[in-house]
Amino acid sequence: MQLFNYKTIFFSVVLLCCFADKDLKALRPLNPQDIIQIREATMAWKNEQNVTLREKICIALSQTLNKLVFGANPPSCDEIASVLYVALDRNDALIMQLYCESPEIYWMFGLILKLGVDIKTPLYFSYKFQNGALFCAAGNNNARAIEHLFEKGGIDVSIRSCDLQDTALHYACCNRGNLSYSSNRDIKKLIEFLINKGAEIEAVSSKGFTPLFVAAYQVNLPAVIILLQRGADKNKKMSDGKTVFELVNEGVENSRISFPAGYVDKLIKLLKGEYDEHQVKDLIEELFFKDFNEMDPFGF
Repeated sequence: MQLFNYKTIFFSVVLLCCFADKDLKALRPLNPQDIIQIREATMAWKNEQNVTLREKICIALSQTLNKLVFGANPPSCDEIASVLYVALDRNDALIMQLYCESPEIYWMFGLILKLGVDIKTPLYFSYKFQNGALFCAAGNNNARAIEHLFEKGGIDVSIRSCDLQDTALHYACCNRGNLSYSSNRDIKKLIEFLINKGAEIEAVSSKGFTPLFVAAYQVNLPAVIILLQRGADKNKKMSDGKTVFELVNEGVENSRISFPAGYVDKLIKLLKGEYDEHQVKDLIEELFFKDFNEMDPFGF
């Protein structure tokens, strides 16, 4: 029994070489039967280490693109994008399959979106979590990628993840960034964009978390202040009776980083409503609107 077709495997190898050499002319369209054969072959063939050819191609593609981006003389992002564009245009089914099923080349997401690829439904990045493109961008505070997705259309801001029934707003509140001005601004831009697009502020996940609960547990001060400004209910409790204050304390205890002096206190005071209107404005100014040339408020 023939486990793979040498012709279709050759096409895959040629494709990888085209990435390495930026030989756009060598890329050619694949007909539907080619695509079917490649899918079957890459999933069926295994080497002595029980690694499928599909996995080998994913790894090779990741390494090739890493060389393009991080090599001694890396080309510009536009040059890389032009190569990806042709590959996606002519070999969409194969490339997207390899891309979606390989966490090792997950970082290609931003570059692919930059090309304006038409993504009308969530792409799935792993069998285990099945988180779509919208969730991946939100979880990485990538407001630009989110904007691209909505510009292309067909994205539902209320869509839920398959595992925990989280929304994109839940994901956006998970990543506190590095506490710098730039990171804080990214968080602000992303959360406000999602809310303006209709994201439900009080959406509850299967674990009972609202976006504010997530932000509190992640000790995400920028996310908390934006959510409160947009009307999030800080007095709501989880199904087990936990308050946002308890979630903050749990988050601090479970965190692997040490927070700057005063950071957690500011978060607690904000949630308790101990800041007056002027103090809240000052905190917003401190977090989001200081000049980049000034010293970072938290010493980063």
